[in-house]
Amino acid sequence: MQAVTIEHARDYLRTAFAFNFLRPDQSGAAPIWFPGIEYRQDGTLSAEGKVKATEHLVGVLRDNGYVLNFDDDRDARIALHHVLWDQWTKDEIGNGRFTGRMFDDYGRIYHGCTAIDAANYTVERLSSLGGNLRSYTVQEDGLQDVPAAQVVRYLAANGTSHLFTTTGGTETGLVWVPAWLGATEPGLRWITEELKILTSARDGQNGQATFRVPRNDWMARIGPTGTPASQT
Repeated sequence: MQAVTIEHARDYLRTAFAFNFLRPDQSGAAPIWFPGIEYRQDGTLSAEGKVKATEHLVGVLRDNGYVLNFDDDRDARIALHHVLWDQWTKDEIGNGRFTGRMFDDYGRIYHGCTAIDAANYTVERLSSLGGNLRSYTVQEDGLQDVPAAQVVRYLAANGTSHLFTTTGGTETGLVWVPAWLGATEPGLRWITEELKILTSARDGQNGQATFRVPRNDWMARIGPTGTPASQT
């Protein structure tokens, strides 16, 4: 399991915030939303609601092959919760850095901030805590110090936007699809039913099982926006 570059982490987190936490179809002042979130009558999130939101973001990372790793093995959920919801100090993050609460009690991102800002601040804060973003799939088996792979988007039936890592060129490359999603998502059934692809683990017994789908087959069935061709 490899640590991704800062640029890769920022790019992926920007997409995760934009499509799986914020509301890309509404203004930046709109509160966060995801399936199952509940706001109180006064429009605020309870402490439990904030925890659920943090766990949702951790789940988005995990489902796309990413995990948060810390030098001192601290709990990733507690650390990310601190990143998202708490006021920070200069002692924690350093002079000239953003110390405000990224999201307030109403689930709204800090005034004027965007998904890009959220991604940048998250990377900065994780780094200050001795943490980084790691992936099961950003590098090919056995290779070290290779550039971060490109990604393709898949729009699931429930509206969730997923990013899958790709390796290699268009003709010979692969798309790494998490096995749990490939086996359950209607728009991806062709992976097992037509191509008969079996799952393989990224790092022996420790990696997330994936379907390694030929990139040309993916492009023939999934559009550039992530929508299955059968739905267009």
